[in-house]
Amino acid sequence: MDTFVYRAGEQTGAWSYPLPTWVGFRLTGICFLAAPLAAGWCALSL
Repeated sequence: MDTFVYRAGEQTGAWSYPLPTWVGFRLTGICFLAAPLAAGWCALSL
């Protein structure tokens, strides 16, 4: 189970850039999507 979760996390990280660019987002668009997500994670950690 641990190996499955670890490998799934690696695969998600590997597709975190190619998938949005395949859909049509450029680096700027990815940043605009990632910034609110990161802010939400920071707020959740408080």
